[in-house]
Amino acid sequence: MGKSDPMFAVIRTGGKQYRVTPNAVLKVEKLEAEPGATVTFTDVLALGTADGLTLGAPTVAGAEVSATVIAQDRLDKVIIFKKRRRQNSRRRNGHRQHVTVLRVAGFAKDGTALAEPAAAETSAETSAETSAAASAEASGEPAAFDPTADHPATFEPAPETPAVVTAGPAGMDVVESLALESGEPSGQEAPPVFADDGQAPPGPAIDTRQAAFEPASPPPAELAAGPAAMDVVESLALEAGGEPEQAAPDAPVKE
Repeated sequence: MGKSDPMFAVIRTGGKQYRVTPNAVLKVEKLEAEPGATVTFTDVLALGTADGLTLGAPTVAGAEVSATVIAQDRLDKVIIFKKRRRQNSRRRNGHRQHVTVLRVAGFAKDGTALAEPAAAETSAETSAETSAAASAEASGEPAAFDPTADHPATFEPAPETPAVVTAGPAGMDVVESLALESGEPSGQEAPPVFADDGQAPPGPAIDTRQAAFEPASPPPAELAAGPAAMDVVESLALEAGGEPEQAAPDAPVKE
């Protein structure tokens, strides 16, 4: 058992065994004691201190555990249900066990109280800090800064946004939609496209949105005569509401 480990003891009361430590609160079988009274357990089966673990045979000679009675209480209700099948017999009872709530005050061996090592070290450190603060206050000097006293949370900065965003088809669509919503004409000049290093490429900026549209070529004035051309002419005449022109019959060939 190390020096930093808390002391503990194993006591027996009410037919049960409990592992207790200083200032621990536990519930044991009912004891005849009023709240605020002090009870002493001499039935100590094991005792662990800074010197090591001592096992009893069956109890540790001269070891005692003192505790203070906090209250007399009862545990939660337990339901006891019994049934005899095919006998029309059922019985349901409840029970709440009486217990005594204790707070462990300390341990003793051979009439000498045992102090917890961790508590002793903590009290020594606290007294040293208090004396140092008092001496600094008396001399009028500010107390030394302790960087480990506060632990401020560290926050990582947000990633920086790029200064120039490369224009693309999606970016052009966003620009056009914003121009339409604001009421500005859509024929705005395209923003310059920058390279990754933030430098503009040589030469003038090219507006990729202004596509060159050529007018459709007019239909030919005359269509070549033929069966397909004649069918087209007749269909146009029917759509216009007129009658198709009848072609002159071929002159008979004289032999």
